[in-house]
Amino acid sequence: MKHLPGSRTLLILALSLVLLVNSFILIGVWYNRSGEAESTVLLTEREMRMPYSWSNDQTFLRISWRNASSEWFDQQKLESLGFDFSEAEYNTHFIETKAILVLEYDGDAYQQAVKIAQSRVERVERKLTQLNAGKEIQAELNDELQTELQEDLQADLKDAQDNLKHEKLSASRLFIVDAGLDEEKLRTQYPDNQRYILTYGIVDVRASMPYDENETLVFTGRIDQLSVKRLHIESEMFAKINKLKSNTQYSRNTMPPRFSVEVHFGQRLEPWIEQLSF
Repeated sequence: MKHLPGSRTLLILALSLVLLVNSFILIGVWYNRSGEAESTVLLTEREMRMPYSWSNDQTFLRISWRNASSEWFDQQKLESLGFDFSEAEYNTHFIETKAILVLEYDGDAYQQAVKIAQSRVERVERKLTQLNAGKEIQAELNDELQTELQEDLQADLKDAQDNLKHEKLSASRLFIVDAGLDEEKLRTQYPDNQRYILTYGIVDVRASMPYDENETLVFTGRIDQLSVKRLHIESEMFAKINKLKSNTQYSRNTMPPRFSVEVHFGQRLEPWIEQLSF
């Protein structure tokens, strides 16, 4: 008859397993930070957000990223990441996959976002000018409708102006612009490692039904998340940042960033914070 291991033996096995797992983690961290960083970027509070006040784990900063135009993430790009659409249907379940994401910092994608916000302001301003000048539609409307339209346009203008201010002052300038599986190929394509970050993330597939039944399904990619979403910071650094929370929360529209951090991405394309400045 076999004897089950005693509680002491089980405890030793459990502790040994914990030590083994921790050893693997520490080895991974050491390797990631060994040698020269793959990329180094100075990010601000716009891209590195403080934790929510109700969070239990307060010693981290959250990476705030955005999607550039989704045009680049088409079926061809998905196929290059290993997705197979040969027998795909609308309700086909695709298993999400890990890929290397290219994050552009303060580049063309951000400038395009500012232009779009500026164009929105100008578009509403033109409508207001036309209404006030009595062009096109004013003659066909009674006073009550004109007043209602004027108020709606004024509200639209304020919203557009707030959005533009947000883009210029506090919106994240970190955009995902590409994805791939070959690190060397991506770095060759995006050589500036102070503007373009390579890091891992999870991607999956979104299917769209065609309007015409004779057309084929449209498959596009979706960024689910970064593999490393939050960056731990040392308690001394966090104590300095945390003082800002007791003063005032970072405003979406009216406040410029209050701090910046030097973020390094290592051999495993995983980030860590090296330096904090105000």
